[in-house]
Amino acid sequence: MLTTSLRDPRTRAYRVVCAVAVFASLVLARTRDIDESFWLAGDQIRDWETALGSWRELPLTGPPNSVGGPTLGPIYYWTLWSIRHVIGAWTDNLPHAGGIGLSTIQSAADVIFLLALWRRTSFPLALAVTLLIATAPQDMALTATIWNPPLAVALVKIAIAMTLVVAERRSTTWTVLATVCAWLAVQAHSSAIFAAVPILVLPAMLDGRDRGWIAALKCGCVVAAVIVLLQLPFIVQAVSTPSETRLPRLVTSGVASALSHPGSLRPVDSFVALSNATIFIQTNREGSPWLAILLARPSAS
Repeated sequence: MLTTSLRDPRTRAYRVVCAVAVFASLVLARTRDIDESFWLAGDQIRDWETALGSWRELPLTGPPNSVGGPTLGPIYYWTLWSIRHVIGAWTDNLPHAGGIGLSTIQSAADVIFLLALWRRTSFPLALAVTLLIATAPQDMALTATIWNPPLAVALVKIAIAMTLVVAERRSTTWTVLATVCAWLAVQAHSSAIFAAVPILVLPAMLDGRDRGWIAALKCGCVVAAVIVLLQLPFIVQAVSTPSETRLPRLVTSGVASALSHPGSLRPVDSFVALSNATIFIQTNREGSPWLAILLARPSAS
């Protein structure tokens, strides 16, 4: 019945109209007066100068991490370079072209997420969840600028949407697409690993549950092969200039300390801190950490 309704021309037209309306509204909200209010700090100047260069000069790694060392891949710089060529011509190659481009990508990701969730639930629920995420004060304020976290967020949204399709169709093609988006999100910003890991593991878990461990192993090999392929630029950079791609000492020492002193781990305190941060990002005010569970329930239903 669901398949029949989706094939109905009136249903498809309705979905297209809603998708276009949401996309246009979010692009307008994110880019309104961007030429007057654009945030241009040191990181943005550095990254836009990179985008203004030749493609031969583009790095094979991402921008520097806050703890030292680069991110795991060049997708952010390559995306920014593409935005400069597509949108820059309309803005005299001024930096706010980067904000417009990233806002457009983010809004397109919101629409993809909306359509995928709409397919599995209902339009009111899908629209409410999509707008709740898209209009979070922190995210809305930072999307329309040159910065790599918004690109990671957009790629995570697309990866989640594709994972919803994978859960329904169990297609290798959709598994590959979800893996590509999830890992490119990690390349854009390393903290996306917390969202990417469940997305990467889920297809193999579903195959293991329904088809056995051999199918799960094959799916895992496909996911691993995609990740290795996406990491080739970083690997080339690591081989040619290992000093520039070395893991920051703060990260390695922190992991080593946690492994050698497991009692120092505080999962409950970590959950409370993460939940509080989530609520603050979504509402721009303090709230109960357990409210994060309520926010997560609609998207998990």
